[in-house]
Amino acid sequence: MKTNQPPLPFIKIPSPFSNLPIFSISELREHISKLVKSHFSTPIIIKGVISSEPKLYPSFVFFDIRDEQKNMSFTLYGYIGNFYNIQKKLKATGAVEKLTEDVPVMLIVEPVISSQKNISIRLNIVDIIPEYTTSILASAKNITLNKLTEEGLVDLQKNIELPLLIRNIGLITSDQGTSVQDISSAMGPTRKFYNIIFQSVRVEGSSAVSHIVEAIEKFNKYKRSLDIDVLLIARGGGSSLDLAAFNDYELCKAVCLSKIPIITAIGHDKDEHAVELCSHLTPIPSTPSGIGTFLKQRMLDVKEDLEVSIQEVASEVVEKLIKEEVLVKNYLSSVLASIKNAFRIQIIQLKNVIDSVARESKRIFDYSEERVKELIRLLDAYNHTTVLKRGYSVVWDKKNKVVKSKHDMPEEAKIEFHDGKVCVKKTLA
Repeated sequence: MKTNQPPLPFIKIPSPFSNLPIFSISELREHISKLVKSHFSTPIIIKGVISSEPKLYPSFVFFDIRDEQKNMSFTLYGYIGNFYNIQKKLKATGAVEKLTEDVPVMLIVEPVISSQKNISIRLNIVDIIPEYTTSILASAKNITLNKLTEEGLVDLQKNIELPLLIRNIGLITSDQGTSVQDISSAMGPTRKFYNIIFQSVRVEGSSAVSHIVEAIEKFNKYKRSLDIDVLLIARGGGSSLDLAAFNDYELCKAVCLSKIPIITAIGHDKDEHAVELCSHLTPIPSTPSGIGTFLKQRMLDVKEDLEVSIQEVASEVVEKLIKEEVLVKNYLSSVLASIKNAFRIQIIQLKNVIDSVARESKRIFDYSEERVKELIRLLDAYNHTTVLKRGYSVVWDKKNKVVKSKHDMPEEAKIEFHDGKVCVKKTLA
């Protein structure tokens, strides 16, 4: 602190302030710099959340970091070389791809006084503790699951019964990724049995949670009119930060409270997020293509169960008819034996009884035979060739994908009838 300053010419300092130190601006900077160095002789560690995208320049970088709890921020500076080394360390953990907005960080910084024309305190970035970022992102999952468990919500989806025959599906994912194509491709030829209603949403970033929650609530609101059997929430792979939305409490709560069963598959097969543990089920592998494979196998299982049921009914009917035939024969033998000693009127009565038994047997046989035919017709209705025989046809492109609209019609295509395919070329109409 400066003392014994020479008196300023032509100025008399008022007595209450006459003993206060006097600084020029450059002197004040030096004084503050010394104070900072004396109090922060070594670097310090700060933690928070990055609140702005880093601005990169040829030799330095700067970005804002905010407090995790309070609305308070500070601008950090650093040499570009240090910044790239920090990003490399962070990426190696697999938690995030790079330093960007909303990433929780613990940084080693040096407090310094700016040497620019304006006096300011700066925090220069030195290094990062990447384990902090990994720990914060991982703990979000456990915090969400513990809270939902305490509220008795975490197992609600498990108690909803998945329909035996799934027909109408609500798909919640982004139209920018490959999830839609992965699911559809994995379903293979069974895709035609499903009606998919697609709702595009953000699946990463600060708005992802509200987008997905809104889609879940919308499907539940219109469940009756759309006759939705199941909801799918899918997202391809990414870093822990990219997939952080799927550990969010509000999103997981919306999944738990959904009256429609929800199937989820998020990230890579090795990933497991809170939303997957809250949903009705997650297929194996837990990827978008895994959902498609699950739906394909479920349809095949339904068809197999139907065929087995038809065979069981047919066997049961045949067995019943054989037993009925034996009973009828035994009864007829008994009747014929008694006819020998009966009067003519008794013979007529016995004939009536025999006719009645015969008609009843025939009715049972006809009913059982018709039931078998109905089940066979039902099975046949699922057959692709049968649909074509009714006069329908299917248009295929070169990649063997179904052309659903005239706007999707390629220059060359194949039209499949029940007895074969023909090649056609597109003409202007």
